[in-house]
Amino acid sequence: MRSVDRLRCLQRGLAASATLAAALTFLLPSPSASPTPTLSGSGSGTSSDSSVGELSIDTGQASHLGNTARYRYVILQEYMYAHVAAIKSANPKTKVFAYLETAVTHVRTCSGSNPPAYSPHDSFGVNYCYAVKYHPGWFLKNSAGQRLTYQDYLRYAVMDIGNSSYQMTWAANAVAAAKADGFDGIYMDDVNTHPGHGIDSKISKYDDQSYGQAMIRLVSAVGGQLRSHGLLAYANLSADPWVAWQRSDALAMAAHLTAVNREHYSRWGDICGPFSERFNTTAIYGTPPVDVELSYDRAIQATGAFFTGIDYGYSPTTSQDVATMAYGRAFFLLAWDGRPGSAYIFRPCGTVDPANSAWTVNLGTPSGAAKHLSNGLYKRVFSRGLVLLNPSRYRSLTTSLPSGYVRSGSITLKPKTALLLRAA
Repeated sequence: MRSVDRLRCLQRGLAASATLAAALTFLLPSPSASPTPTLSGSGSGTSSDSSVGELSIDTGQASHLGNTARYRYVILQEYMYAHVAAIKSANPKTKVFAYLETAVTHVRTCSGSNPPAYSPHDSFGVNYCYAVKYHPGWFLKNSAGQRLTYQDYLRYAVMDIGNSSYQMTWAANAVAAAKADGFDGIYMDDVNTHPGHGIDSKISKYDDQSYGQAMIRLVSAVGGQLRSHGLLAYANLSADPWVAWQRSDALAMAAHLTAVNREHYSRWGDICGPFSERFNTTAIYGTPPVDVELSYDRAIQATGAFFTGIDYGYSPTTSQDVATMAYGRAFFLLAWDGRPGSAYIFRPCGTVDPANSAWTVNLGTPSGAAKHLSNGLYKRVFSRGLVLLNPSRYRSLTTSLPSGYVRSGSITLKPKTALLLRAA
């Protein structure tokens, strides 16, 4: 549930969700004969087999994208569209997404007699002033009849994601935005299985579980429209995979999406710190969180959708970022099914290129399933390397490395660390 561009929100007077890195007032026209969207294609570069990506959605970050040719995905704020051409020039296969808020619109002062359904480049799928004038019923309310806003972003008005006219208008605006600015698809934020943002149990129209069912309907409608117009549908989907109905709803949404993202993938805490901790061995309903997450990741991929996880750095950037990058990508690789299209994404909190061999190293494709070793380590062998992960809060864990890697012999991993090891 990532907010839209934290620094921009601060500049608007906001306090600036869970979560590495484009105006129509009518219904969608019948789609032209667009090709089925795909993540493959011809062209030079390295993203065809890349399983890393970059998220760059804060003010100024797009000027520090670095070498984007290495990334499968780059996610930008919609107003950063001027960078799309350079990213495509660096590697035509890199897929570039425009960030759009799905479940809220931004409260603003309205002027003019005929507000458009969409305000270009503002990163919200529906213009607040248009909804106020023409569709006041789209705003969700509490039991007292008051319009709801996110409690952590008080100028984000909560919209009725289950309303079919809202869904179709949002989809029309998203298609127009992506087509106008050359994006490959839309990164849909706040696609949540429950409301979140301090409004759980506060919506008069939906309880938390029926909200998730309404979101399934939106994802089905929007995902279908994006894909029918040759665009990729990518959702930042919030779900607690240890809660049965949230997991079920997430999998139902995944069936309508090109890719599903999990924010704060391997590290809990606020965006840009402070953090609480990485996944550890404290049991959730009798199962270690690592096992719960890996099972969920595999289930998402089994629907046919690709899977990504995003972690955030510290502010300012510190050496801890390297540890997070390595741990998060190792975690991702333990569950990856090997198909080109899934990726681990790291987003730095400073204006720096996050590329670092500790997490971008290419280990090839999986040679077998991940193993949970008797001493607590997780291990997986790849065609070009090996992944080891120690999720323990407190214990260092030791294992012996086989020959054929750039290191050999006994190795000890400190608590909550990982190693991505290349073949020799």
